Amino acid sequence: MTAVVEVKSIMSYTLGVNSKTHQSATQLSYRLIAARADLRPLRILESRELSWGDWNVRIHVLGASHAVELRLKDVWVTELLTCAKDSHSEESLLSLAANAATTGCARGPGILCRVSLEPLSLALGDDLEGEFPADCRLDVAFPGGGATAPITRIGWRTAGPMFIVNTVHSYPEESCVVRSATVFEREESAS
Repeated sequence: MTAVVEVKSIMSYTLGVNSKTHQSATQLSYRLIAARADLRPLRILESRELSWGDWNVRIHVLGASHAVELRLKDVWVTELLTCAKDSHSEESLLSLAANAATTGCARGPGILCRVSLEPLSLALGDDLEGEFPADCRLDVAFPGGGATAPITRIGWRTAGPMFIVNTVHSYPEESCVVRSATVFEREESAS
């Protein structure tokens, strides 16, 4: 079942993080919010900034999770796939658990978002699905993990009015990965 939600106002959004708790793939949750998320409580390991039409996009690797911020003037839409506690769930356009294969859809200010999440065995691999040139991907190992460190991979591409983001988040201690595939479509073409 696909959930569709429309938002009519912009709000601020703060994440709650307990850094002393072990983070597990089973704790991952997806949120799409019509606001700029305060990412300061999270550990940003690497970021990229780019343009997509009139939108500014920032892609962040947050340990074994990620955030994608899209901004058009004073309008913000943020995608989060994190283990961070959702302390303001009433502000989410879409909220999905990542512990089972699922899909969702939400309409935010100026944009339509379609996402699919799928947990899989690490034995199936931890590479991105599809080809992404080096300047359109991030591959970041969690610091201090050695040869078995969790890895987050993010690849992106544009296709006309669509901005496509694929991710893989590995959890070697649990022998699993969580894949996400998101298509953002600018509202003028999403109707």
